[in-house]
Amino acid sequence: MAASRAARPVSVHLALPGQLELFHLARDWNRLDERRLPALTPVAKKVLDGFVTHIRARG
Repeated sequence: MAASRAARPVSVHLALPGQLELFHLARDWNRLDERRLPALTPVAKKVLDGFVTHIRARG
């Protein structure tokens, strides 16, 4: 799975770091679907891993 994830391009939302949102969208944090994640930068992967750890710790 790591090889297939590495072959995908980095998520386009990372193309312009620091760019502000154009309009506000409500977020749905009910479930993290790990099957369809884009390839992540090492920093983004660290943030995601921390978020998943936090979710699992809270049950």
